[in-house]
Amino acid sequence: MVLHHPVLRLDDTQGSAALATGIGRIASETRIFHGLILVLVAVQALGLYSFAERLGLSRLWVRAGVLFYGLSTVLMFVPGTIDGFVTPLLGSRCFGDATQCANSLAGSLTLAWAAIQAFTTIALALQALGLLSWSVALALSSGWQRWAGICGGLLAIVPLAMLATLDRAIDPFVLAEIIIFEAIWAMAAAIMLWSDRIRANRAI
Repeated sequence: MVLHHPVLRLDDTQGSAALATGIGRIASETRIFHGLILVLVAVQALGLYSFAERLGLSRLWVRAGVLFYGLSTVLMFVPGTIDGFVTPLLGSRCFGDATQCANSLAGSLTLAWAAIQAFTTIALALQALGLLSWSVALALSSGWQRWAGICGGLLAIVPLAMLATLDRAIDPFVLAEIIIFEAIWAMAAAIMLWSDRIRANRAI
């Protein structure tokens, strides 16, 4: 779904006035898209909390996963709000008189872009740490859960490695490459939860 992120297409010859006009033009589309994304983030967090409850909240690794993933969910709302609602608002305010506020808009958008990059990176890392913690909890269990935990740990490590070695800005395509591994992990957790195959035990 992230690949459907609204994109403003401008060439290098167009200035800040054209940028402001373009942002105002796609403002509604941007708000709807990010609103849906934030709802999905919240729903996924709720589902994974149910998964953690089934694993057993008395276990240290499970509680660590809840902490990391909970923080990631809160932090993910920051770039989603900035990109989806603050940026369109800035562009919409300049839509009627773009030339007058073009310079201040460019500075504001630069600051917004930096905040989006920083919060998204931290949120994705915390999300992966949460999944890794739950994978450890599974790996410390017995039977098939141990193997599920090992596979889940490998899936969770990949996004962390990608973020650590990332040498370019996070755009929708980079984001899709990173979250595909976390999406696979979440789908596997949903299947385990739906099939009622998760059982809490006394492991750490």
